[in-house]
Amino acid sequence: NFKSVEVEEFAKIIKGSKVTVLDVRLPQEYDEGYIPGTDFNIDVLEPNFTEVALEKLPKDKPVALYCRSGNRSKTAAKILSEKGYEVIELGKGFRAWEAAGKKIAYPKKKKSSMETPILNSHNKLEFEPAHTSEHILNATMVKMFGCPRSRNAHIEKKKSKCDYILDSEPTAEQVEAIEAKVNEVIGQNLDVTVEFVTREEAAKIVDLSKLPEDASETLRIVRIGDYDACACIGAHVKNTSEIGTFKIISHSYENGVWRLRWKVINQ
Repeated sequence: NFKSVEVEEFAKIIKGSKVTVLDVRLPQEYDEGYIPGTDFNIDVLEPNFTEVALEKLPKDKPVALYCRSGNRSKTAAKILSEKGYEVIELGKGFRAWEAAGKKIAYPKKKKSSMETPILNSHNKLEFEPAHTSEHILNATMVKMFGCPRSRNAHIEKKKSKCDYILDSEPTAEQVEAIEAKVNEVIGQNLDVTVEFVTREEAAKIVDLSKLPEDASETLRIVRIGDYDACACIGAHVKNTSEIGTFKIISHSYENGVWRLRWKVINQ
């Protein structure tokens, strides 16, 4: 009950004010650039997507929506068309828009009123080896698949999970390669170091798209050798030799999200 179109047709449709343009990606993806004229960014993976969409999107206009590659947008299009909206979706997503050389807009950055870093309590303090392993896993996923770092992570001593936005489910061989690479990095006995830098300096080192709006101007950067650097307030091991073995337990793929369940066997 919705129409999928290519980039050029989508560009024509969103000209003017006859449609509502909706980005259904993650907020951090939106912050990295969006299609000019976008009216709303509502994450389709959030449980309250339908409720928020019905509240914000006018019913008297068609909705032209897009995601990163066309997977999540089809999920959103189906939901909204079933609610009575006329929906057009960008079939191959924001990636196709970029590849076509179309203009990209960026949100204005907000200034923080805070001057000093706040290192508050964090659930990842529970088990430092798992927290450091998460950083290594995130870096491995970015290097292997070109995806963002985990959009949602739950780190515990018994079992942890991370969610990644991917165009397709990794193969069995790729899953094995992920586990092997993480353990390879752990086995290099890399030092885990901390430094404090300004937000401007941090932007040259790490991806700040997931940084909270109220974060301080001074940021804490955690480095794992030369393999990874990330703004983080959590506790870590001092050297990867303290971690143990990274073990993938299970994984699943749904609506463009790959959920990886894993644990650290710490001896």
